[in-house]
Amino acid sequence: FDNIERVFLWMVNVDWCILYYVSRNKNEYFKTVACWTDILTMPALSLLV
Repeated sequence: FDNIERVFLWMVNVDWCILYYVSRNKNEYFKTVACWTDILTMPALSLLV
């Protein structure tokens, strides 16, 4: 079950980074539901997993 959780955390991190990078207006991106869904599902220490 740990492997599934690790894959999920990396997918969320990569998804957030890509969407932030390709967004035209960085400030407006933080007002989107997709941004906050990713932020709330990605723990602060997920890069250490």
